[in-house]
Amino acid sequence: RMYPLDEPSAFHQLHMSDELLEWIKEDEDLYTCQGDDIPQIGEKWKFERCVDQRHIPDHVYYEGYGHALESSDTINSMNPRWGNPMDKHRGPKRVVAFIRCFKELNADWISEAYKESDSESFFGNLVSQDLHLADLAMQFHWGDPVENYDIGWHADGANSALHMAISILGRRALHLSRKEEGHTVHWQNPGDFYIGTPFTVRHAVEYPKVTW
Repeated sequence: RMYPLDEPSAFHQLHMSDELLEWIKEDEDLYTCQGDDIPQIGEKWKFERCVDQRHIPDHVYYEGYGHALESSDTINSMNPRWGNPMDKHRGPKRVVAFIRCFKELNADWISEAYKESDSESFFGNLVSQDLHLADLAMQFHWGDPVENYDIGWHADGANSALHMAISILGRRALHLSRKEEGHTVHWQNPGDFYIGTPFTVRHAVEYPKVTW
């Protein structure tokens, strides 16, 4: 297995109700379109075809970007994949509504977790500015599987110091390598979501074979 980082990490998986999942999906064409339509329907989120496993050419992967701030304005930000500046539109409104409700209901422990003694840390300052859980990357995967030795082990950038992943369509497995728990695998089905710190833990994602 991948050797773990010598850093503290956290992971907690949860599940939303079927009613909430359907409410999120029903208001956005992005979740009901065909694969070939993703670049057009997701144009404002700048969806693009990505390739992480060049030796699996029939695994299709699209990624787009947005923000989950209260404001509906476009903001100047950074492409998390390439590092170049980019303007980001607010993400799908019901996904954003879910994230903002989660932040409001969990504000106390999030603020406490990112304090350092009696002063705010760098990340605590971001939390106080409502910038946590606000950088959206939206993905679609289908086609041939990514599994076994093909999964890509990595640690995320600093914008994932607090991270939420929401599964809306399909399923995938998150592999974690942690010092105490070892290598663990966590399957996520539609409606599953997790909160964690992939900035401080090596992890990889497995995708089963699936048609669109």
